[in-house]
Amino acid sequence: MRRLLIALALPLAACGGGGSSTDPNLLSAAQCSATGLADLDEVFSEVSGFLASIGGTLPPNVSYDAGTGDFSITASFGTVDGNVTSADDISDGIDAGESASATWSINPAGGATITGSGVFNLARTSATVFGITGNGSVVDGACVFNATNTDLVLDLASALGPVGGFDFNATTPGGPLLGSMSFDGSATAEVDAMFGALGVTFTIDLDTFVPNV
Repeated sequence: MRRLLIALALPLAACGGGGSSTDPNLLSAAQCSATGLADLDEVFSEVSGFLASIGGTLPPNVSYDAGTGDFSITASFGTVDGNVTSADDISDGIDAGESASATWSINPAGGATITGSGVFNLARTSATVFGITGNGSVVDGACVFNATNTDLVLDLASALGPVGGFDFNATTPGGPLLGSMSFDGSATAEVDAMFGALGVTFTIDLDTFVPNV
């Protein structure tokens, strides 16, 4: 599955409002936000993959107690621990027409300082298609990233990425950045945000994780 979020590795140029790629505060905000986006992306990928595997073969980095709903996922920064609940019988998996929610929290290990928590809700609409809602917040050093109003559709049988979007706000040393990211199933994400009084728009290549202006 294509990773949903991004890590901005190159200088970001702003469009609209007279922004400039040489603005150090904007660059700091973009890079700091990217740290949070990459962290949340890993959580999303791991948790959604785990939920989709319930009733079948769990990923090797997952432990899950079907009786209590408790789970633990080994990630690059430690573990993602949480609990799965559902009004449906998901002992044989999340079937079409059924849904489940997973609350999660990040527990860092090995010197990592990332923390965070949130909830993802998966509703299976067909054999391979899931609707995904929820929210999440991650803190990585001085970077705080919050994703809200998630509304995505993901087809696990497709090579395409998710369709939909979410709102985000970030607290960074360069200043606050807030806006939305949208996805159309292609390898490009559209970002529309505010940096102070400046409107910024840019695209992200989801294969290379490089911003395009």
